[in-house]
Amino acid sequence: MSHITALRRGQRLGTAEVHYTAHPPAVYDRLRGRYADAHTSFARALPATPPVPAPTVGRTHERDVVLSPERPSLWRLRIDVGHRVLFDHPHDHVPGMVLLEAAAQAAQAMMDHPVLAVGFETRFLRYVEFDSPCMVSAELLPADADGRARIAVSASQEERPVFSCTVTVLPRVSCDNRPPVTSVEALPQ
Repeated sequence: MSHITALRRGQRLGTAEVHYTAHPPAVYDRLRGRYADAHTSFARALPATPPVPAPTVGRTHERDVVLSPERPSLWRLRIDVGHRVLFDHPHDHVPGMVLLEAAAQAAQAMMDHPVLAVGFETRFLRYVEFDSPCMVSAELLPADADGRARIAVSASQEERPVFSCTVTVLPRVSCDNRPPVTSVEALPQ
């Protein structure tokens, strides 16, 4: 288990508690089987599907949208391997940060006003592969003890659960009359 605190100029931006297992390369390669080679797996990626309208998921650019429409509260994970931030190098599976981005976007899509994700309780259950559609669903949950809205987001691939997340959100407000950050592009330091 790791405890992580992100600071900027001494001010706390956020915290995380991470539980994970790491495998030696030989075990990982055996575990991943035909998906072990990142270049081969990355090359198997299905073509990117059409995005939902960017404002629906709190983004300003369609290129940053990771959800494709299916029906209310259900989307297909949109994989654009050409996205220079989400896919800065070949991977053997869809990165966890893409699934977290999908959870944040699904949470926004469930709300009738702009929100900011302030908490994620997440479980990565299986690797998400590039060569098969991954479906993302969401449902509103009761508010937490502090009155914050919560959304349950889950993903499945080949009808097996691969990811679950409870996203806690607050209404989005801008500071100093600046527009809120609505892109996953790299920010200047």
